[in-house]
Amino acid sequence: MFSSKPKTSSSPSRISIVEANSHLQLVHKKVAQLESLVDKQSNQLIINEQNYKKQLIINNNSYESKLSELNSQIDCFQNKVIFNSFFIFYSIIIFKLFFLFTSLGLN
Repeated sequence: MFSSKPKTSSSPSRISIVEANSHLQLVHKKVAQLESLVDKQSNQLIINEQNYKKQLIINNNSYESKLSELNSQIDCFQNKVIFNSFFIFYSIIIFKLFFLFTSLGLN
């Protein structure tokens, strides 16, 4: 009438608890290592970004300086071209007048 069921313990054994605690400690240690790694990488990314921004500012300033220098050179060359054009124009007029006066015998 009474069935004989094997008694099952509802509470875990001491060995199971020790193994579970050991496993949890390892997991906790690994999580701590990963968090530390993430923090280091995050800090390194912040430093890298700051360095890249500084370098970008330096490059931009250098670019602006070079651009300004080249624009100055262009302005200078344009002024020389304009001056030389007028000089050539007036030289041609003087030569034409000289040849005109020479041909008319007015020299």
